[in-house]
Amino acid sequence: KFEYWPSLSVDEQTIFFTVLQPPNPDLEPGRLKLQEDFYYARKEGGVWVDRTYLGPPVNTNTNEGAQSITADGKMIYFTSCNRPGGQSRMCDLYAARIDADGNWTDPVNLGDRVNTRYSEKHPAISADGRTLYFTSNRPGGKGGYDIWMTVREGEFWSKPVNLGDSINTPGIEQSPFIHPDQQSLYFSSDGWPGLGKGDVFISRLRSDGSWNTPRNLGYPINTFNEEMGFVVSATGDMAYYSTNRREGTDTDIFSFEMPEEVRPLPVSYITGRVYDARNMKGLEALFQLIDLETGALVMESVSEPAEGDYFVSLPSGTSYAFNVSMPG
Repeated sequence: KFEYWPSLSVDEQTIFFTVLQPPNPDLEPGRLKLQEDFYYARKEGGVWVDRTYLGPPVNTNTNEGAQSITADGKMIYFTSCNRPGGQSRMCDLYAARIDADGNWTDPVNLGDRVNTRYSEKHPAISADGRTLYFTSNRPGGKGGYDIWMTVREGEFWSKPVNLGDSINTPGIEQSPFIHPDQQSLYFSSDGWPGLGKGDVFISRLRSDGSWNTPRNLGYPINTFNEEMGFVVSATGDMAYYSTNRREGTDTDIFSFEMPEEVRPLPVSYITGRVYDARNMKGLEALFQLIDLETGALVMESVSEPAEGDYFVSLPSGTSYAFNVSMPG
């Protein structure tokens, strides 16, 4: 079996990943082809315990893969190809959420602003849930597959923007990962100078909103094989990715300690619950994180409907105001 595309919750206690394996006989009797499905594992006592099949309605008899998990681990953005109800017969992006009972909701297609008749793959959701990076071969790009970005506007997503020449090349850029520090972008490319089929690079967001020239993470992280699906822990000291570097084995997931020079800013987090003091019921309130030095809005989101839970990542080295509000 092939295991790849790891994604990690901010508290580093849950890892989701994609597995290419024989079809599930309970879902697809008689089907013989390999297909991709999601699994997850939780950490107990510092050790990953046995993986668990995510199951329907997220997993189906079509391919699901290349997922991204929100900071609180309660929502998954993922790629699905040839799924009924998609924008095309190619690959589209979908989202599903864990409900109050711990069950996954039916996945929702992200719509025709994000998805086209071309392929959209490899979503990467920012820690505040407002920005989504992804890979697509749609017209208007620089090469085969480029990295694009869309921003949440209420219940919808904005028209995607190509990240431009600072990131994209005439080659293939894929598997973006935006760290919770919201300024360190890791991705795989065969267009920038590298060691093999696809290397991992880092680019950092400048204060003017542009990206600096990508830096190859170098050997031994990159090899002549293909490295992809790169993610970094919130604290910035550990990384996870998939590679087929071991001769005679399939693609596996590896972890390692990040070199100091390519680490993101370390990030902490706060979690809590907004509720009505009269009846203790959870409230869907607006919460904002504001940089006290610049006055800039760093993050804006809402607490979970009905539950009132919120989860906010905090890039280090800055003083913040944390504001929670709701009419009435």
